[in-house]
Amino acid sequence: MKVMILAFLLAAAGAGLLGRDSYLRLKGFAATRLVAAATDSYLVDGAPHTPWSWADFHPVGRLYVPKLGVKRDILEGGEGQTMAFGLSHLPYTAKPGEGGHVALAGHRDSWGGFMGDLRLRDLLIVDTPTGDQAYRVSDLQVVPYDDTSALDVEQGPGLTLVTCHPVDGILPTKMRLIVRAEEVESRGI
Repeated sequence: MKVMILAFLLAAAGAGLLGRDSYLRLKGFAATRLVAAATDSYLVDGAPHTPWSWADFHPVGRLYVPKLGVKRDILEGGEGQTMAFGLSHLPYTAKPGEGGHVALAGHRDSWGGFMGDLRLRDLLIVDTPTGDQAYRVSDLQVVPYDDTSALDVEQGPGLTLVTCHPVDGILPTKMRLIVRAEEVESRGI
């Protein structure tokens, strides 16, 4: 009798875990689609569009990495939580499409994971309502998380991407991968 009760409890717990996992996967899938739709709308009219009514962020562009087949929505607001849904624009830097130096951050285990596959001279394209801006990767560095000199955006127009290092790691880390890219002429792509 005790074995039957134990088996029932284990089966119920397993079903509960599977149900929770399915719910989270469905929720993530829906969020990804809603963020992409909000970005599409922003790229058409330039007005802020939140992906759902209670979202504390909105899209401000989209990053493409043609060599890797990567497409990532760029989100403004909400701080660290924003990175759960896309790349986060760092607020003290130029906004995509407005000139200046743009900095974006992404979690290494999701939206920012592609950064570990970038190499020197790789092409990056940022799409905004004002058009596309092309960049070429010019520097890759691994620095301590508190090395703020790596995020110096006073160097003029460009793009900086940030994620945790090692990109394929699973343990907490105090290192960051910094990818710098220089603005290039569109016809020079």
